[in-house]
Amino acid sequence: MRRALKIVGFFVGLLISSIIVLALLIDANMFKPRIAALAKDKGITLEMRGDLHWQFWPSIGLAVDDLYIASNNAPTLTIAQIQKASFLIAVIPLLRGDFQVKHVLVGGAIINLIVDEQGKGNWQDLQKSFAAQSAIDKPLVDKSPKNADGSITSNNLYLVIEKISLQHSVINYSDQVKNQRLALTDIDLNIDGINTQGNPFTVNFSGLAQFGKIKNAVAPLIINSKLHGTMMLRNDLNSFTFSDSNLQLDIADKSSAAVAMKFSLEVGGLSDNLHYQGELNLPSFNAKKLLSAFGSQLKTANEKALDDVSIASKFDGNKTQLALSALQIKLDKTTLNGNAALTDFSGSAFTLNVQGDEINADDYLAPVTVTTNSEINRADASSPETKKIETEAADTKAAESKTPIAEAEKAAIEAKAPAVMSSAVSDDVLLPLEYLRTLNAEITTSFNKVIFSALTLEKVQLDVEAKNGVVQQLLNANVYNGSIHESGNVDARNPSAQMKFEAILKSIELAPLLKAKKMDKDLNLSGAIHANASGQASGVSMKQMMESLAGTANFSGAKIRLAPLNIEQQFCKLVNVVNKVETPEKVWDAYTELRELSGKITIAKRIVTIETFNAGVEKLSLNASGKVNLANQEYDFLLPLKLIKDAAATDASTSVQGCSVGSNFWVERGMSLLRCKGGFASINPTKDCRPDKNALTALVKDYAEYKLREKHGEKLDAKKAELIKKLDDKLGGEGSAEKAKALLKNLFKKHNE
Repeated sequence: MRRALKIVGFFVGLLISSIIVLALLIDANMFKPRIAALAKDKGITLEMRGDLHWQFWPSIGLAVDDLYIASNNAPTLTIAQIQKASFLIAVIPLLRGDFQVKHVLVGGAIINLIVDEQGKGNWQDLQKSFAAQSAIDKPLVDKSPKNADGSITSNNLYLVIEKISLQHSVINYSDQVKNQRLALTDIDLNIDGINTQGNPFTVNFSGLAQFGKIKNAVAPLIINSKLHGTMMLRNDLNSFTFSDSNLQLDIADKSSAAVAMKFSLEVGGLSDNLHYQGELNLPSFNAKKLLSAFGSQLKTANEKALDDVSIASKFDGNKTQLALSALQIKLDKTTLNGNAALTDFSGSAFTLNVQGDEINADDYLAPVTVTTNSEINRADASSPETKKIETEAADTKAAESKTPIAEAEKAAIEAKAPAVMSSAVSDDVLLPLEYLRTLNAEITTSFNKVIFSALTLEKVQLDVEAKNGVVQQLLNANVYNGSIHESGNVDARNPSAQMKFEAILKSIELAPLLKAKKMDKDLNLSGAIHANASGQASGVSMKQMMESLAGTANFSGAKIRLAPLNIEQQFCKLVNVVNKVETPEKVWDAYTELRELSGKITIAKRIVTIETFNAGVEKLSLNASGKVNLANQEYDFLLPLKLIKDAAATDASTSVQGCSVGSNFWVERGMSLLRCKGGFASINPTKDCRPDKNALTALVKDYAEYKLREKHGEKLDAKKAELIKKLDDKLGGEGSAEKAKALLKNLFKKHNE
């Protein structure tokens, strides 16, 4: 046995020595012309400026330095250059007839991909050459055994490479048509144990990506990425998997942010029917910093909003769609679960179904700012919205339309531009009409609790469907022991969006609502309100929508109590003022109890008008008329009062505990004695509500005439009759005075006209 081993060792040593001697005797550089010629036949200009040399034990192979690659059509324009490259084969397995690749190394590669001003890439000639040569080399009949799906059988494909390395390399891409530039630098890729037998191997990648512009260059967006994963490559080369993989992204622009992602991925059908599935997990990251790093500055009412966001989901898809299942999103203190899908990559088609626990939507809105008139005037001339609309209006005059809708849309922009430009403030955001016309979406969301506009909604269900340019939505929620049911739609098929809505409010408690809006300090309302509302609006921007909003609401109330204003007390005070009597000392309730409440309001051009208002206060009937100006947040109401006649009462009084008015003058007389005027955001009835001076002056005059007639009524009538008779006698007979009166009236009327 020992002798046999010596013999085998002798032959192995002899073989290795022979290979080394042969390699030493043969200069590898003699193959350079042949290799260059073979490359040229493939349409590649290959220039090896460095030496081509052998490498020996423990691996054998070839290495080359200073390699340049270009297209035959432009041999002087280098597409890629490589500082060094080597291909090593294991020696011992080779002696057994086993071809095992030890290491494929490419170092210091620089690849330049350029799209010129005509939209042609410098690599396209290489693609054409490869395609043409492949057509020549392709056999007429492919006799290779294949699987049912067309993949090559495992018996014909066997690959094991111990290590593949791409080190210190760069990829530069520039598109002169789109004015875009991308540079991938510091590329390091190491793949250990790659094989096609389904055995796992590791992949490590790191690199620095810089995104910018070619012209008018600004500071580029920089992304430093690191990838570590376990990969499996099947023998048909038609599928692969990633497992236990981690991706780290450090992003920097004007600010910096970091995102770490764990994922698994299984991809199949690479040759024909691409499909994939897997899982991803993005642990907590600061979404606001991430947006800022991408150049989008987002300010929220709550400065800490979007500081803590995480996403986890399973996914599967193909070339045309992607579905997310077991989706979980944590948005600060809110957790959402559900699923989502992009159902058509070629269009704006998606579905979303999520359920959430609690969310304060106000935290994610823009901070509230107060805009002065001078700021608005400055914004008129400089705002992006104004400039955009001015540009669109100019374009519509210069270009000819090919469709009636486009022509009408241009006309609408021209017609509406002056109105928008005259008041270009922050709420003038253009509506994404083109996007809405192509949107195909189904959205279903539900939350246990939502805070919106400082109001708390519970058991919220919101459904949105967008199709063929029409967006429909349905909202149901519980609100302060009551409910709200709202439906609406936005029609974006026309040049201007058309919006319609209807809403039903049932038994909504007023006290907690006002408390939530912080309006309960000076105004206390309790009881429940019911309302039915409908409206419509149109426009190409949010401002135009608000300006054109027109609607109607009918409302009613149950057990409504108003504090700290006592309307009955105010009525009694006014009566005493007119009667010129002292107001007796009396303890009044610090509120008004309304027996019933009903009314109607309308809105147009940001003005809310009270059309009708009816309420009962003891024996008083309360009405109201007036307006709320939403533009300047001011209101002005008149509160007419009428003392209702009570046949069973022995005197005219407002109530048993109220006051006696002492005269039938006050009974069944509508009197607008009380006026409430002030700021809508800070309603204070005790300060805002005062006697109406004009109405009070007229009432005093009417009351004086009433008292005069009450005291001297018969004498005044007799004296008047006597005077009329004397005037008739002087003018020519009975009835002449009335004729003269009518004649003078007509003369004065004509004179005034």
